[in-house]
Amino acid sequence: MSERKEIIQSILKDNTKSKKIKLSFLMYGVINSIGSSIIILTILSSLFKWNYQFSDWDKMQGLVIGILSLLDRFPEYLMNFMLSNHLKKIKNKTIDNDKLNTQLKIICNKIGDGIIPITLYFVIIIIATWLYEDGTYWEYFKIPVLVVNLWIIFKIINVYVKLKRNIVVFEKLDN
Repeated sequence: MSERKEIIQSILKDNTKSKKIKLSFLMYGVINSIGSSIIILTILSSLFKWNYQFSDWDKMQGLVIGILSLLDRFPEYLMNFMLSNHLKKIKNKTIDNDKLNTQLKIICNKIGDGIIPITLYFVIIIIATWLYEDGTYWEYFKIPVLVVNLWIIFKIINVYVKLKRNIVVFEKLDN
C-alpha cells in the first residue's frame, strides 16, 4: 500500500465509509450555510440600517451558539469528505510523491490549529449563554460574531483550496 493511502486512512481512522461521510458533510454544509447566512444578513441589516430586517438580533443568541459550535467542526468534515473521494480515485495507483504527501500531512494537521479564533469562539459562546436572558449587552457583539464567523468561513475556503490543489496534482501523476 502506498504511503499516501496510509496517511489518508490514518486521518479518516475507521470512518472510511463514503456514504456516512457524504451524509454528515451535506448535513453540516446545509445547516451551516443557512445558519451563517441568517446570522450575517441579520448583522449587516442591523449595522447598515437596511429597510428589510432579516431577523431580530436580540433573539439570535441560541442560533449564534449553535452555528458557531457546528461551524468550528466543518473544516474537518470537509477534509474527510475530500479525502474519502480522493482515496477512491487513487485506489489502483502505485506511485507516491513524498513532497505532496508531506504537504497533505501539513494541510491536515493545520485544520485544528488556530488558538485565536477558538478563544474568540468560546468567549462569544460563553457571553451569548450568559446574556441569553438579559440581552442588554448583546447589541455590542455584532462585530465580534461577524468577525469570528467570517474568519471560520475563510478558514474553510483556505482548507478547500489547499487540499484541492494537492489532490488534483497527485491525481494527475502517472502510474
